[in-house]
Order: sequence, then structure tokens, then C-alpha cells
Amino acid sequence: MIQELRAKEFMGRWKRQEFAKPQDLVAHKTVKPKLHIVYVMTHVSVCGGVKIIFEHANHLKQLGAKVSIVAHFPKPTWFQLEVDYIQVPFHTELAHGIPVCDVIVATYWDHIQSCIETGLAPVVYFEQGDFHLFDYDRVAPDKLKFIHRQFEPPAFIMTVSNQAASYIKKIYGRDAIVFHNALNENVFSTMGAKYQLDKPYLLMFGSEQTEFKGIPDIIKAHKIVKRNGFDVSLVWVTANEPTRFIDDADVIHVNPPQELIGQIYRGAACYVSGSYYEAFPLPGLEAMSCGCPVVTTANSGVKEYAVDQYNCLFSEIGNAEELATQIMKVLGDVDLADQLVKNGLKTADNYKWNKIIPKIYEYYIEVANHQINSSSGLEDWEITINDAQFKSEEDREKFYRLLLTTDSDQVDLPQLYTLKNGLVIARWVLAAQRRQKSGTPPLKFYLKVNANEDSRLPYHAALKYYELKYFQQALESFIALMNNEKDTKQKTVYFRWGILCLIELDVSKAKQHLAEMLEVTKDNADLYYLLSQIFHQESSNNQGILQLIDLMGEAVHYPEFIVLT
Repeated sequence: MIQELRAKEFMGRWKRQEFAKPQDLVAHKTVKPKLHIVYVMTHVSVCGGVKIIFEHANHLKQLGAKVSIVAHFPKPTWFQLEVDYIQVPFHTELAHGIPVCDVIVATYWDHIQSCIETGLAPVVYFEQGDFHLFDYDRVAPDKLKFIHRQFEPPAFIMTVSNQAASYIKKIYGRDAIVFHNALNENVFSTMGAKYQLDKPYLLMFGSEQTEFKGIPDIIKAHKIVKRNGFDVSLVWVTANEPTRFIDDADVIHVNPPQELIGQIYRGAACYVSGSYYEAFPLPGLEAMSCGCPVVTTANSGVKEYAVDQYNCLFSEIGNAEELATQIMKVLGDVDLADQLVKNGLKTADNYKWNKIIPKIYEYYIEVANHQINSSSGLEDWEITINDAQFKSEEDREKFYRLLLTTDSDQVDLPQLYTLKNGLVIARWVLAAQRRQKSGTPPLKFYLKVNANEDSRLPYHAALKYYELKYFQQALESFIALMNNEKDTKQKTVYFRWGILCLIELDVSKAKQHLAEMLEVTKDNADLYYLLSQIFHQESSNNQGILQLIDLMGEAVHYPEFIVLT
């Protein structure tokens, strides 16, 4: 389901690529007592790139900045985040969750444009390297066109290595400032417990879904090592539950906490990387910092800090036999292993956050000293909501900043209605429309506003029956509305109201009709919410439903949805 949800959101961005344009900024030096930096993230699963962003966030907060993270997923538990965390429903644009701030950091190319379109702050693109840099020739032409268009709008690009910066310049014609990754020395050091197995073990990182990690090559190398008389196990740390190679690893850890990862490094006989490309691979550096010998393919990114025969042993990319040979050298030569560890510790000492973060913070101050040039004025809009409807002054500012920069002819917002039983409903309403139309499509912007005194839901009569607890009359009214409705999504809204009535009248029928609807409509969190109300006393059934609702978020892609938080 996650892949499907992400794909739908991506298609929304794909359709808007023709509207991508450079962010229009002008230098405007101002003294900010507390910089507010927002990182926008497409996922928060265990991986080096996500960990780096989290480290940025925590350390920037320690320097005095306010930091927020915006993501679709629930707040992760594998990393101790100390900053504000904003979860955005999957069916709305991720960037719509960005609060008013001074700097926006887009952490992947697919949402650069949408971050800029919010009109909230200067946008920095933080590039950590992926296929679009290192496997460019294998990317489909239409996707390449999209990626190129995303690289054009941001005025600022930062990256993690000189290698990555050179690829950005060569492929996309953009300059990027380099800030190297660093280590959490409280976790990744020689001090602390060591993970124990009944025999020595090799350690590998990466998901089998991420082909460039070379997981099959490491597995093949491990088998060669064992055939040559080295009785060693293989420990696999991965962000995703594997579907392949499960029997090839002796121990598999999925999304382990950072403290456990540090223990696994300290206990390993050798850390092995089979990556075909990297921008700045953090695990090799973490292994060095934990006193673990490193064998790695000679990809361009690892060369940022790794030196063959000094702090690691290099192997040819894609050559499992040579990878095995280098592993056996480490396992069979104690003096060599000790020398690699000694030099690895020296190398790791150069990559500490207290040396890197102050430079990043100064860079963000420079970015924040720019303001966005407005492409239109408020006088160009007919605004149909009033200031009293905004839930906060910040929300009001966010809305008006959007109007000054968006290309859309119309902006819709979700308007909140609180029912007598405490249930809160949000319905998309017209908030502003351009006086002179340009032909650009409407924008549904996820910013909730309160209903005004005169606002009524379009099915007011049926709702009145429901609030008066005349549930049979309400049910009949909603069924009639549903039967006369042609729009499929609006039909689902009326169906939801019918189920709410049936829960009061006949729970078994409500459960039956809801199960039938969920067979054909699986993307509406409201329906799962109703199911949770039916199962609220059956904790074993309800737990999984609640987790799914938490992941999906509100059904914002329907004309109306239940407010879940």
C-alpha cells in the first residue's frame, strides 16, 4: 500500500512539472533571533541518508535553531528525534505540511518544486546521491526530463561529497556546496557493549530492494569465504523486511535502534560494503569509528574518506571473488586488521558533528537572508474566507504567502465542522479565486480553517436528523442522497454517513456493509475509522486497523473527510 500511496502522490507532482520555475529570491539581510529550518522528507526508515538528516536536525536545535521535520509517516522510533515532527496525510501534497519558516530543505528531487510552490521560504535542495547521479544512463528519458526540471528551480543546492558535487555540475549544470557527513560519537565509538554470536561474523547493510548496495555480491563473497575454511556468520542490517536472501544471512536485524547498531559494529570481525555507487557512505565511517575493519568496493563516494591499504581494503565493483579475497585477508591477518582499525579511528576523528554543523548553520543563515519576490498581489484575488476562520495567526500568514506566489487560479481549503457528538468533519471549500484567470488548475491546499457562522454542510437536513438522534430518518435521507449522486467519491461520503447511522441502529449490518465497501474502496481512511469504532472493544482486531489509519492519514482526497487528530 505504501508504494501505491507514494506513486499517487508522485503522479500529482508529475502533472505539475510544466509549471516548475526558478524560485525568485532577492537578498534581504535581516537579523533572526531564532532561525526556523524545515526538512521535508519522503521517508523516515532506517538508512544512512535519513540518519544524516535527523543528525542535522538534532544538532541544529542544540545550536539554537528551531527545527521541524515534515513527513507522511508516523514519527520514527528507531532514532531519538528532539525536534518538532509534522505528519502529513498521504493523499495530500507533502509540502502542504510545511509551517511558516525561514528555510525549507527539500531532501529529495521529487518534491523540490512543490516546496517552492508553497511560497513560504527560500528552498535548499539537499542532495545525498542516488541513481539520478550515479546510474544516469539507465534512467527512462521521461523521468530524466522530470528530474532535470526539478534541479532548475532551487537557488541553493548542498551535498555531502565532492564526488556528488561534480556529478551535479556535470549532469545538471548546477553548483553545489559540500558539507561532509559526520558521526554520532555517543553511539559509534569503541566504548560500549559488543554484539555477541557463537562465532565471528561479517556485517552488511542495505535493503535487497536497493540494487546498488550489491547485497547479492556480499552474500556470494560470504559463501566463498566459508568454502575457503573461514567459519564466519553473516549479520544483515536492513531497513525493510527481506523477501529474498533470507536463508543466506545467519542473523537479520530490521530497523534496529542506533545503540544496537553500534554494538553490532563493535562485535563484527569485518564490515563489508558491496555498493556500486554512493555519494558519502556513512556505514563505512561508522564501522571505522567503532573499531571494525572495513572491506568495501572502490565506489566514488567511499573514496571521500577511505584509502586502500590504509583504513580499508578496496575491491573491484561487482567482483564477488575479489571481495571475498579481501575479506579473507582481514580475517587471516591480525596485524593487518589491527592496522586498518588504528587508521580507521584516525580517519573517523575528522568527521564529527561539532566540526560540521556550525558551518551548515551559517549557510542556512545566509539562505534565510533572502526573501521571495511576489508574483501577484492580494488584490488579484477574490478571497471567500475571512481572517477569523484561521486556527492561528501562522496559518493565516501561510495562506496569504501562498496567494502571493502560486500560479493556480483557485485555492481550496478544508473547512472544519464540529458536530454535536464531537465528531469533526472537514470539507473542501473555495477559499480564493483569481480575478483574472490564467488557465492553471485549482490547488487543494491542506490548511484547515474553521467554518464561519453561516456555513452549512450541503446535506443539512439529513445531518439534522443524525444530530437529533433520529437515526432511521437520517439513514433513509443519506441513502436517498447516495442513490441520486453521480460522483463516486461523494457517494462514498454519503455511504460513510449511512454507516454512522447503522452503527447506532444495527452494528452487524454496519459491519457487513462496511466490509463489502472495503473490498472495492481501500484508500479511504474514514472507512477504516468506522471499522475501528465497531471493533473498539476487540483490541486484537482494532490494533492493526488503528496502525493502518495512522499510516494512511486523513482521507483528504475525498470531498469530505473525518478529522482524525
